[in-house]
Order: sequence, then structure tokens, then C-alpha cells
Amino acid sequence: MKSSLSHSQTMSDSNLVDTEVHNLNQRLHHLIQVIQQLTVARDLDTIMAAVRTAARQLTGADGATFVLRDQDQCYYADEDAISPLWKGGRFPMSACISGWVMLNQQSVVIEDIYADPRIPADAYRPTFVKSLAMVPIRTRDPIGAIGNYWATHHTPTSEQLELLQTLADTAAIALENVQLYAEQEQRIQEHTAQLQKALDFEALLKRITDKVRDSLDEHQILATVVQELAQGLDARRCSTSLYNLAQATATVGYEYAQAQVTVAADKVIPMAESPELYDQLLQGKTFQFCCLHPSHCLPDIQAAALVLACPIVDDQRVLGDIRLYRTAAPFTDLEVRLVQQVANQCAIALRQARLHEAVQAQVHELERLNQLKDDFLSTISHELRSPMATIKMAVQMLKTVLGVANVGVRSELEREVILSHLSFSKAIHYLQILGHECQRETSLINNLLDFVRLEEETPPSVLTDVVLQEWVPQVAESFRERVQQQQQQLHIHIPTWVPPLRTDLALLNRILTELVQNACKYTPAGETITIAVTTLEVEQEPLEAVPPSPTFLLMVSNSGIEISDRDREHIFDKFYRIPNSDPWKYGGTGLGLALVKRLVEYLAGSIEVTSSNNHVYFTVKLANLEDC
Repeated sequence: MKSSLSHSQTMSDSNLVDTEVHNLNQRLHHLIQVIQQLTVARDLDTIMAAVRTAARQLTGADGATFVLRDQDQCYYADEDAISPLWKGGRFPMSACISGWVMLNQQSVVIEDIYADPRIPADAYRPTFVKSLAMVPIRTRDPIGAIGNYWATHHTPTSEQLELLQTLADTAAIALENVQLYAEQEQRIQEHTAQLQKALDFEALLKRITDKVRDSLDEHQILATVVQELAQGLDARRCSTSLYNLAQATATVGYEYAQAQVTVAADKVIPMAESPELYDQLLQGKTFQFCCLHPSHCLPDIQAAALVLACPIVDDQRVLGDIRLYRTAAPFTDLEVRLVQQVANQCAIALRQARLHEAVQAQVHELERLNQLKDDFLSTISHELRSPMATIKMAVQMLKTVLGVANVGVRSELEREVILSHLSFSKAIHYLQILGHECQRETSLINNLLDFVRLEEETPPSVLTDVVLQEWVPQVAESFRERVQQQQQQLHIHIPTWVPPLRTDLALLNRILTELVQNACKYTPAGETITIAVTTLEVEQEPLEAVPPSPTFLLMVSNSGIEISDRDREHIFDKFYRIPNSDPWKYGGTGLGLALVKRLVEYLAGSIEVTSSNNHVYFTVKLANLEDC
């Protein structure tokens, strides 16, 4: 009987062991499957879904939670239970058993939760939980915890607790893998975005380069740059400035803002207003700064806006700058390099445009000079032929009057009879014509010779103290008859206090004669020619013992006529004559005023012409010359 009972007990124990082994094998098999799932998991949701289900199956629990550490709080991210627990809730780590597990880096088993002071009873009363087991996710510096819960008082076996810890350790690795995968994905996305941006910038650079290289218009080049850069870099505004290094100013030429390009030619900025900016730009440096001062930015750009300033530099000097304005993030290195490359292309295009403009200006100037040459040849031919034709006619008339046209036919008695009845007034008239035309021819030839001589050498100076109150009327007197014949008026204004002028009288006489002759030629009938002389006093320096010599102003003006700005620019050029519908109306070769300018320069003076209110003013500035 005893033997039968013993055998029966042995069989029961054996069956129990077999059942436990079978259950353990199933749990191990399930753990392996979960580990495989966690190995390939790529996101947090996949990990939590696998862990919450496996945690119950490995221990036979009535519920399981997946808790993550969120700074100083425990975040119940997910759960699988017979009734709701705390999913989505957050609790302080100091008032939560999962927090205790993470802070102490060890697992915990509580058979009766209401008997343990670490359990916040109020949080558990609404739930089914009577017992629990909690293991940390990663034993060193835990990042979370896995909790198992039972609706009855229950204590898990050590094997179950080891399985749960193995699941937690695997989850820790999976979470790290997910983080690494996310970081890798982020790096790949960032790298892809950088590559795409680099390709976009390369296309933008090519587009800008093609547009500016195809243009020889400086304005179109600048307008293209500001529009393309502002749109391509998502800038609030883009502007270009061109520098005038001689005047130390920057002129804002074009701006792009609010989807349109505007001309801003009136915005001239003295570089002295922002030396800390322009000193760097003039050194060829590209930099970013904040608009903390109104002088640093355009008027409608708010303070603290970010600005990227890039100089436009060729191989000789800084031509200007490009500025982009942004209120968001700073400009990246890739964006800065793009702007620098665009600035380089802009510099090349601007230089090409300016070279083209200079070449075109030279072409126009050559065409103008060629036209002047043709006009001069035509004029000089006319001016030389006209006196000769008049002289020839006067000689022929004298021959007729004197009866010497057929000398061989008439006897001496016949010539005396003809001469006795000759009107001497006619003879005198023809002789005057001969003298005038000879003088005209001589003057023309002398002008040509003098101009050539002045081009080649400096004339010798013979200095004389000229009393202007006496000398000017003498020169003017030679024009009285001509002025009266042309119904003009000639006035002279020279104050008595004007001192003598020490200069070369011959050259000064030539200057005044040419200016008055020019005034007589172009002044309409009934208008006035005025010759005036005055002085400008030069301020004496404190240490100068002798007062400085005054500056003399010799002015010849005439009324009834004006000279355009364009003609004033060229009026002292060789062979230049003011265009007229009748080129022979006034005569002349276009050398008179050019000769005057040369003579004035030889006297260490200057000459300028102004015109306003139906008047023309020629002003010669001279100073006393010293004997060599």
C-alpha cells in the first residue's frame, strides 16, 4: 500500500516538473520570438506593442505597462491589461514605484501593494492591481521600466523575473537601436537635403551666371542678381551697392523686396557713417551682422535683422557689395559660398559691361573726331576758298575799273581818260576788300600755324605789367566798327582798384581778341557784349609776411544766346563747332576757342564757360606770373 502511494506521488511530481519544463520552454520560445521582433524594430510603437504583450505572457500577469523616463517624471507610454491602468499618465519619479526602480537601478516584487509604503495607494485603488513586479529597462542608468500586475496576491518565480528582466534588457537594446536608426535617418535626410540644396544652388549659380554673362547692361546685371539671390535664398530683401572710392560713398543701385525689383539710385550712403562695415568690405571680407543701428540697414528693415554682406571684387579693386536681409536663421556656409560665387560672377560681368561701355564710348568718340575731321577739312577748304574767290573778284573789278583788262588794246591816252573819270570811292572799296580778305586769309593760316606750334612747344614768355583799365579798351576799340555794323552794343566794366596784371601781353591780347571776336560772331543784333575784369582776394596765411597775389577774372559775356550742356562739354575741343543748319553762317574753323584754352593754360590759368538766362559767360582766371 505504501509502495503504491509512493509511486503515485512520484508520478505526480514528475508530471508537475514536465508541465513546468513545458511552460518554461514555451516562455523561452516566445521570448526568442519577441527578441527577434525587437531586433528589427525601427520605431517606438513597434517595441512597445511587442513588449506589452510578451510581458504578460512570460509571467502570466493580468496586466503589463511600458514606462519611459521623461526627465523627472515617469511616463506610462503603453499598457496591456484586463482593465485600464495609467496609459498616458505622468507621475513624479519620487512618488511612483517605476521611478523607485529606475532610481535604484534594481527590480522589485510586491505581493501586497497596500502593505508597501512605496506604493501610492490612491493611484492604485481604482485598478484591479493587488500584486506587482517591476524591472528596469537597462540596469545602468535606466531609461524606463516594465511592470507586471496581478489581480490577486501573487509572487512570480525567479525564472519568470529573469525572463522579464531579459525582455527589459532586450527592449533597452531595441530602444537604443531605434534612437541610432532615427539619428542615422536624420543624418541621411540632412545630408540628402544638403546635397539637394547644393544642386539647387549650383543651378541657381548657373542661371545667374548665364544671365549676367549674356548681358552688357550694368543695370540689368544688378537687377538680375538681387532678384535671383533673394528668391533663391528666401531672403526678405536683397540689395546691391556700387562704390565711388574717390568720394567714399556707396550708392544703393537695386533692391529686391516684396516680389519686385526697385531702383534706388537716390540712396547714397557715405562710408564714414559705418566705418566698421566698409573697412571690412573694402578689405574683401564677407561677414554677417545684425541691424542694431539704422545706418547699417535699409530704412524699412526692422532692427535685429540678420544681414549678409559680401563685397563685389575684381582683380583690381572693390566695385561694391551685395547684401541679403533675413529675420530667421543665420546664413549657412553653403549660402555664403554661393553669394561669394555670385559676387565674383557679378564682378566679371560688371567689368565686361564697363569695358564694353568704354569701348563704345571710344567708338563714339572716334566717330565724333572723324566727323570733326571731315567738318574741319570741309570748313578749312571753304574758309580758304572764300577769301581767294573774293580777292579774285576784287582784282578783276579793279582791272575793269582801271581799264587794264585789255592792256594791249588800249592806248595810254585812253587809260588816262578812263582814270580821269574813275570813281575813286569804288577803287578804295575794292582795295579795302582786298585788304580785309588778305587779313582773313592770313589770320586763318596763322591760327593753324599757331595751334600746331602750341601742340609741339611752349612759346617764350615776355612778362609785362598790364594796366587792364588802359589795355582792355584798346583791344575793344578795334571791334567798335564791327559792333556798330552788326547793331550790337559793347560795354566794358573794370574797377579802378584792379591792380596791374603781370603776364605775357601778346598771349593775353590773343586770348581777349579771340573771345571778343567769338562774341561778335554769335551775338544777335540788338544784344550786348560785355568785357569785365575783377579780382578774387586770396586769404593770407598767419605766417605770411607778404600778401598773396590776387586772382584775376577776365570775363567776356554776350546776351541773346545760350549754349547747351552738351555743346559746353566740347566747346574747347579742337575743330568743334556748334551744330547749325547753315554751317557757313558764322564761318570759322573750330580752332579759336581750343587755341584760347591752350594759351590760357600756358599763362598758368583756367577758362570755363557757363550759360543761363539767355547769356553766355566765358571766364578766364589768371594770376601774376613770376620772372624766371
